[in-house]
Amino acid sequence: MDTPFDVLRQTRRNLLGSVKKFNNDQLNLVPPGFNNNLIWHLGHVLASQQLLTYAKCGLPINVDQVLVDKYRRGTKPEGPASDEEIQFIKDQFFLRVDETEADYQAGLFQQYEGYSSLYGLELKTIEDALAFNNLHEALHLGYVLSIRKFVD
Repeated sequence: MDTPFDVLRQTRRNLLGSVKKFNNDQLNLVPPGFNNNLIWHLGHVLASQQLLTYAKCGLPINVDQVLVDKYRRGTKPEGPASDEEIQFIKDQFFLRVDETEADYQAGLFQQYEGYSSLYGLELKTIEDALAFNNLHEALHLGYVLSIRKFVD
């Protein structure tokens, strides 16, 4: 069976693969009927993973707080993401998975502050958080696949 990190890597490959043909203007387009755009979803999963793992264990997050504040739950695009920001998000996608896996293997995630997800799940351990994060990222892959139809 694949590890949670293998599942996360595959979901992120699917996310990046599903947007690779779009230019930055298309990644920033919010189609009618949607609140967010393609790049917001990529930034959101990056920020959420850091919050669900590192922050909930009382550890410092490994991406800039400005990025987290811009893409966390409850946000929406306030303007277009710059070319540099888009590239940064893409560059961080696998780096942060590798880092989280190494930190997990090293036993860094000791204390988990519980979290009640909007999905109706109670997260009590880092393993719960890793499993939920994979579900969360798969949900956002679904949003990305839906938005793509209106951007192409």
